[in-house]
Amino acid sequence: MKPSQEATETDYMRLAMMIDCEGHIAIDGSPRRSYALHVTVGNRDVRLLEWCTPRFGGAIWKNEKNPLPGRAPAKRWRMENQDAADLLVKCLPHFIIKREQAEIAIRFRATY
Repeated sequence: MKPSQEATETDYMRLAMMIDCEGHIAIDGSPRRSYALHVTVGNRDVRLLEWCTPRFGGAIWKNEKNPLPGRAPAKRWRMENQDAADLLVKCLPHFIIKREQAEIAIRFRATY
């Protein structure tokens, strides 16, 4: 899904903090098939993820399995491939923990 509103610099700062704390940056695949870049933020409260979608695009994935009784199922907001790389470029100045991972992901995506 494409964003429906323009993200501000403050929005990118907030997202960088979410990725630092509740998210991950991953490259997966195999030589037999193509590799893909994924950026995700996970949370049990969908409001955080619903905040991301109109500003940055992406999609929310709801895990219907509930491994712990009494707890809400985990949900994830996810961006992929070039959209994820473009997003990481805008978040890059604001990362504290995952800056190096973001730099690697951006360089990886530049090979496409």
